[in-house]
Amino acid sequence: MSAFTPKPKIIILSLASAFSTLTVANVIETSAQPEQYQELDTVVVSGKRTNDQKGADDVYYKNVSNAYVGKEYLERYRVQSAGDVLKGLNGVYNMNTRTAGGAITPNIRGITGKGRIPVTLDGTEQTVDVWLNNYGVGDRNYLDPALFRSIAVEKSPALTRGVKSGVGGAMSIRTIEPADIIPEGKNWGIEVKTEFSGNTVAQKNDLRQFLGRDYRTLSPIGATADGVSGMPDVLTGYTGKPSPTALLLDEGIAGTKYAGGKSHTNFKDDRQLMLSAAFKTDITDGLAAYSHRKKGNYYAGKRGYQSYLNNPIYGADACYDQYPDKSWREKDMLCKSSASLVPNMAVLFRPGEEIMNSHTDTKTLLLKNNWYLPGNQKISLQYMDNKIGFGEINPLITAWILGFAEQSLDEPAQQAPGIGTKIDSKTYKIGYEWKPQNNKWIDLQADMWRVKTDSNRHQSGGPVVGVITPDYEYDLWYWCNIRKQPSPNLRGESCESAMAWNAYGSARTHEEVLRMIEDTPDKIARKLAEHDENNRAITDRWMGHTGGYYAITPADKNVLTDQTNQIGKLMNLAELKQKLNQERYYIEHPDRIIVPGARQRTDVVRNGFNLSNRFRLSDKLSLTLAADYQRETLEERTDTADSNDLMNTFGVLTRMAALGGPQSAKKREWGANLVFDWKPTSRLNIQAGVRYQNFKGRNIELARQRAARNPWYQYGLGSDSYVTGLMMPYFELADEEDIADSRRMEQIFNRNNNTYDEDPEYQRLNRRFKEKNGYDYRPGDTFVSNTRFYQKVDGSLIQSHQADKNNDVLYVLRRKQIIPMVAGKFDHGKVQITPEMYRERVNNPQGKSGSYRRYYPGSHMGFGFNSVEETTDRMANENQIPSETSNDSVLKYGSDYNRTAWIRHQFGEAERWRMPQEQHAHSWSPMLSVSYDLADNHRLFARYARMSRFPSLYELTAATGSGGLYGSQTVAEYSLKPEKSTNWEVGYNFNFAPHFTKLRQGDLRLTYYSNKIKNQIDTSNMDGGMIQYDKAVSKGVELQSRLDSGRFFASFGGTYRLKHMVCDKGIAFKFDYYYRRVPECLEGGFGLSRFFQSLQPKYSLTLDVGTRFFNEKLELGMRAIHHSKAERKNYDKLIADGAGQVYERNGKPYGWHAATLLDAYARYRIGKHIDLNFGVTNLANRYYLDPMSSTPVPGPGRTITFGIKGRF
Repeated sequence: MSAFTPKPKIIILSLASAFSTLTVANVIETSAQPEQYQELDTVVVSGKRTNDQKGADDVYYKNVSNAYVGKEYLERYRVQSAGDVLKGLNGVYNMNTRTAGGAITPNIRGITGKGRIPVTLDGTEQTVDVWLNNYGVGDRNYLDPALFRSIAVEKSPALTRGVKSGVGGAMSIRTIEPADIIPEGKNWGIEVKTEFSGNTVAQKNDLRQFLGRDYRTLSPIGATADGVSGMPDVLTGYTGKPSPTALLLDEGIAGTKYAGGKSHTNFKDDRQLMLSAAFKTDITDGLAAYSHRKKGNYYAGKRGYQSYLNNPIYGADACYDQYPDKSWREKDMLCKSSASLVPNMAVLFRPGEEIMNSHTDTKTLLLKNNWYLPGNQKISLQYMDNKIGFGEINPLITAWILGFAEQSLDEPAQQAPGIGTKIDSKTYKIGYEWKPQNNKWIDLQADMWRVKTDSNRHQSGGPVVGVITPDYEYDLWYWCNIRKQPSPNLRGESCESAMAWNAYGSARTHEEVLRMIEDTPDKIARKLAEHDENNRAITDRWMGHTGGYYAITPADKNVLTDQTNQIGKLMNLAELKQKLNQERYYIEHPDRIIVPGARQRTDVVRNGFNLSNRFRLSDKLSLTLAADYQRETLEERTDTADSNDLMNTFGVLTRMAALGGPQSAKKREWGANLVFDWKPTSRLNIQAGVRYQNFKGRNIELARQRAARNPWYQYGLGSDSYVTGLMMPYFELADEEDIADSRRMEQIFNRNNNTYDEDPEYQRLNRRFKEKNGYDYRPGDTFVSNTRFYQKVDGSLIQSHQADKNNDVLYVLRRKQIIPMVAGKFDHGKVQITPEMYRERVNNPQGKSGSYRRYYPGSHMGFGFNSVEETTDRMANENQIPSETSNDSVLKYGSDYNRTAWIRHQFGEAERWRMPQEQHAHSWSPMLSVSYDLADNHRLFARYARMSRFPSLYELTAATGSGGLYGSQTVAEYSLKPEKSTNWEVGYNFNFAPHFTKLRQGDLRLTYYSNKIKNQIDTSNMDGGMIQYDKAVSKGVELQSRLDSGRFFASFGGTYRLKHMVCDKGIAFKFDYYYRRVPECLEGGFGLSRFFQSLQPKYSLTLDVGTRFFNEKLELGMRAIHHSKAERKNYDKLIADGAGQVYERNGKPYGWHAATLLDAYARYRIGKHIDLNFGVTNLANRYYLDPMSSTPVPGPGRTITFGIKGRF
């Protein structure tokens, strides 16, 4: 029997607790007094489930795997970060929970990403793209969990009315309604809720406090502007205007505290207040709610921290140095094993220590107003204003500091302070419903909405704060007098000597210096004159005049001067002019004000509408038609800071943010659904439908910049060509023509090696040789050659000048195998010589006895003066990319003929400024689900669904060429196809409550799922470029169960992953061209992809138990969440096979250990108006790492919370 069929048995069970006593009493009384017997009219009792009851029941009876938590559950446990609100949802995780405490990024069954799992808040889409420097792009939903009343998750695509679904499912969040605030039987209500938590300390190291101040005035924590310092801002051309110079702050700014003493009961640094008021009349109701939570930095746990110490250090030089006699493959196995993916984060984030940048400050205003019009019409108005501030823990800087800390334990590592993120998000919505009674044709719902999100993040990867013009002499003074050590810029000069000529040398205290630092016009003029005079000899010689700014021309790059830079390298004329222009700018514009050095300002606007109507065609058949539309625009501006360290590391990273990160784009999507719901019998239910989707989008920033001829946005950036293919040379047994032609050309060469190439016969033979092999014949086999070699009968390989040409076999290099590049990947299907062919053997070739291989791989052959060796220890394409040498360059310079090389297409002027094309696509997606009740309490269900996903705004910009940071890897611009998922689910439901008289609820659901996504869009390399992988496959089983007897209740859920693979023959080929040792399908994915970072634990378990006392006024409960350790079964095998480069990327995921987290709560109701709440999260004070963390940061330790909720 269907669980929701409105039969008397179900109604009686649902109302038994309220009416059973009265009913039994009446039956006894009437049976004992027959003379008063009176026949009553039939009374029909009906019951209506609450939204939370329906949502909880849907978990077990809906024809799609789903999870649900209602308002009561959401209020049980305190969340440290917004993503913690997803705990308790079986099979659902949050990505990077600790990196950004104010954001939610769901991961369902290992699938994550914008558009794959749309997150809606009251039907409005909230997801925005964010740039995560070395981790590429992420998606976030900036939300305030305090106002949530429910979270419903569908774990695979569906066409559920009112739900926006993606290829991986959907998450629908609802906020509180007037009915949640107004007591039953009343027409108004007020709710006041306040909570206080311990295990926190007020944030005191946010660098925002220094912005706008003269850096020289900072005290007692001071700073100098000689960290990684500024250089001319390359994004504005050669103007001489410098980027901010990074501040080097005193160590005190990074000071942290430790848990202990009263830290668990320090409730003043995590406080939350929520005020809600609601009213209702016959024609309208309304709600106003305001929530404010301010939380400081949390303390890490303590128990189990040893698991994150003394793990092998990934790729440590010291490890490789220990094994000088071992092969590279053996060294990789020892120094890059999967054990080394587990970070030694306890070195940087010590047990019980304050975790810097983990604070949040959230303010939310929610307004709702509903109008009930005649004819069952309803108009809904909604406005929400979120102002969210939180610290972000930068993944790149953290990895940088941790890397040094792991390898040098002499000094304690310091966490990196930062500037918190500020989010301002506004949501507007107008809704309309029309459900006239007794009308089977109209059941209409419509919404119009707008979401505008403005964010200010300081995460581009560069120095967080800086100044435009440092005061060089102040910096020297501060080093010598405050820090008591010479400035690194003195380069060996003593402080005593430096102070003799320093403008502040006479000062002894900081207060004295402050009275001397005024930058007057006279002082500026004097410094300019001194600068011109000091450089006159240089400028007169190289520029022909002295003074002013020096214009830089492209030809200046080709003029080498006799002046050196800071590392002693001679500068070209362009570099010299840059240096002098920057120095002049510093003097003319003495701006010592502290400014952001890594700010990203992003504005995202979404406008959309949804429309649906249900037609009840008969009692057993209904039809739902729906349509939706949305338009999204993104605008981003990035502030950058540069550096003059050896590799300009920070400068490169901030350029990645400006050129590779999200910029400005727009897209439009619309779709339409048609869904039939048919119940041909009381036991059988069939749902069938189809969805049509249409998309178009454009990279407007690229179009804007190319129209303005900005050189940093030209196609290919600084490259003069782009890659169209791969030359893949190989050696082949020479045929008779090869032998005869080469012998004849050698004879002509030996006859006259000065004019041999003028001989007509030689020219004819060489033309034939080149047409066949792709290069000119190289005569003179007394020289080392990489175009041919010989093999002896014993299998040894030798150079030409060592060979016995009468008995040894000749191999000739062929350079005619070209693998074309299509949509950013090499088309492996065009490979002519497959891996199997390198094992092919030929008997008695060239008239010689013996068995010989027909082919040898070109790039695997190593040539010495007296040796030839095939090297298979490591992959030929070192560093995961083809040789940067183009094929034309190889042939021109006659070197490395046997190496792979790129085939390039030269840019034309018009092609450089070609406008990005508008991308557009459409797709059809069917869905079918069937459920059948085997008996009253047993149900089988099966469903098949397909869904499409179009590129996000970031993916759109990456594919169409947003700058092309690394010009040498530039490829042809291409369009992205829609992702297409195919999903299967088969399950069994069992309602066992009727078998136990004392159970209110008792359900069990077992589900097998399979999800395959074709054309998955993901990152391909370090520049953030996007390609499409062949497919991603996820399979597993899930168990969900619950029981509730009134006194006791419990639920248990488990997820077990059977498969989580990403497959792509082209990418596997990219890592090992010749031998193809990299499997085309890898667990989790390839190391350079975000999909690999989203691999969930092998299994996860969630248990909730509780009990009720005193007529259910007191409720006690506990939650246990367990996840298995990170398993990378492919990883160690690939390392052993010499293919570990698949995972060698800056964005590699961190491994984690298995962990069990315990939470507990208590709630006591005093009368009708007051609830007292008490909770403890991480009861055992575990030191743990959240799965799928891009930043190795431990979660919060034991946290005690108490709260009061009053209803009036």
